[in-house]
Amino acid sequence: MLLLLACGPPCPAPDPDGLLIEQLDLSGPSIGEAALLRAPDGSSMLFDVGNDGHDDEVAEALGRYGIEALDHVVLTHGDEDHVGGLEELLAAHPSAQVHRWDTVELPTEVVLGEVVVTLFLADGQLATSDGLVTLEASPEDDNARSLGGVVTWGDFTYLFAGDLPGGGKGTQDLEGAVVAHADALPWVPAGGVDVLHVNHHGISSSTSSAWTDWLRPRHAVVGANNSYLDAPSEEALAALAPWVEAVWVTEDGALGNEDARTEVVHGGVVVRVEEDGAYEVGPACP
Repeated sequence: MLLLLACGPPCPAPDPDGLLIEQLDLSGPSIGEAALLRAPDGSSMLFDVGNDGHDDEVAEALGRYGIEALDHVVLTHGDEDHVGGLEELLAAHPSAQVHRWDTVELPTEVVLGEVVVTLFLADGQLATSDGLVTLEASPEDDNARSLGGVVTWGDFTYLFAGDLPGGGKGTQDLEGAVVAHADALPWVPAGGVDVLHVNHHGISSSTSSAWTDWLRPRHAVVGANNSYLDAPSEEALAALAPWVEAVWVTEDGALGNEDARTEVVHGGVVVRVEEDGAYEVGPACP
């Protein structure tokens, strides 16, 4: 069952017994991306940390959900807009376990109570049921070596893969390389995923039709701000259109695009999941 959440007064309090994933609103003149997961048991994970100009916004989000000691940090790749704020974050949360794209063993399962985060793609390697597969990812391209995984709680699934390129703008088609092994990726449900974190901020270098036709997401989330220029791109929206009910965008780029399914929030985007698998996607509340 799917509910669409329209945020307005009064602001609904987060369900302490549910799963929450918020794509943070990291706005301002510089680029940066981060998403926060809080599991039903109170354990927490941050997917990327923004740049060193977004430390206050990340700290505010952790405090808003009562997270005094962050448990895990997943770094999808080495670009500054994803890892630049790491030093200050770890100074405040020294016990957080860091899972880096260039050192993680595959596959890795991170267990947060009943929520499981399975990391199956990193640094040009793909974990399959037949063993590790080496993809032809350029060592000079941090995006091509992005870490990817899936969040699972019961029947709910949320998939992310950093800035993995899909062949647009002359990039390598690493999305297609993963899809070629789809039959050997048991962590991704055959019927598609509930929510897809759109690769590379939804710009035209990624989010190919091969990727979306495999994952068949019901909802898509784009983490961007005005400085991500063509976020979301016409190409990404076209690839998502056959499948999604809505594309939720924290903030569109200066040259960003919209279609009938686009919801530009100009703020954080929250996925709230209940134990029975029902979930809501909508704007974060102040």
